[in-house]
Amino acid sequence: PESCASILWSDSAMAEQAAKVLKLSAPEVKGLGVIDDIVQEPQGGAHRNHQEAAKLLGKSLMKHLQELLKEEGPILAKKRVAKFRKIGSQYI
Repeated sequence: PESCASILWSDSAMAEQAAKVLKLSAPEVKGLGVIDDIVQEPQGGAHRNHQEAAKLLGKSLMKHLQELLKEEGPILAKKRVAKFRKIGSQYI
């Protein structure tokens, strides 16, 4: 966002505004299909409790990996390609 703000407004301090324009928040990128899940941070932030953050991330990863392991490799690959081709298609 800092570089974008520098280009658009010649002011890197406008990074927060640039992030809003770029739609970089977790709910927005999830809505666009870029990510599958939002992992909640521990109380006070991940930087304050590394172990709890790792535990929450691990739980989410295991949930999604278990779902992925149910698919055959070629089918999974086709779904992955379709998922990434779909990203941004509503703007074309």
